[in-house]
Amino acid sequence: MKDVLVKLIDLQSDQLTALQTVADELFALKKTLVFHYREIEDDLKANLSDKQELSEEQQTSRKSISQLRTSLQSLKALAASLPQ
Repeated sequence: MKDVLVKLIDLQSDQLTALQTVADELFALKKTLVFHYREIEDDLKANLSDKQELSEEQQTSRKSISQLRTSLQSLKALAASLPQ
């Protein structure tokens, strides 16, 4: 059971890495679109709170994923210390 739990945590960590990659690509796409089509900047920012800039949105996303990764590492350490 312990091995299964550790494996699940490892898979979650891999998913976080993939999520960060997708998020980075999305932000790069948004910046490219804004660079070429200034008129859609407001539409891209429509989902952001308090007129948050795209770069701030990216930093917030990276921080959230980093916190999740740290939590998973702690959880993995706890799971690894469980008796068989």
